[in-house]
Amino acid sequence: MKTIRKTHTVTHSSNYLYWVAIVINIAVIVIQALIINYLYHLDSKNCKCAADYRRIYIIVFLTLFVVDTILMSIPPVYKLISSNMTIYSIIRLILFIATIINIVFVYDYIRELKERRCKCSESVYRTILYVENIIEISGIALIVFGGLFFGVHLSIIKSR
Repeated sequence: MKTIRKTHTVTHSSNYLYWVAIVINIAVIVIQALIINYLYHLDSKNCKCAADYRRIYIIVFLTLFVVDTILMSIPPVYKLISSNMTIYSIIRLILFIATIINIVFVYDYIRELKERRCKCSESVYRTILYVENIIEISGIALIVFGGLFFGVHLSIIKSR
């Protein structure tokens, strides 16, 4: 009887986590699509002070990020891609490097827009992009410092 309850709980937890992941992915996709739309339409607003190669990179990166998020949210596609660890690892490495470049570009691009007092670029979406970028920087910093912390402690434990 206890085994049945544990199995049911694990299945229920797995379904719950699956749906939470779906909701988070949908929210991420919607936010990224709104930011892409904002950046793309700065041209139609004739916003000369926002014209920059970094803006183009950010648009392309976010578009690829949205496509990746959609594809990796489809279980058969995820299973197919992740079944070959070499290809999966290469894709993740490329996306990680592109993400680091994007973080630097977004930070620098928005800083420059603010310094130039680029009024036509002012938008809640610019603020969302900036906050999202700060969250990404914080997340990567936590991962790096966490890895260093555990690496140092593991080496101390091994040396005893």
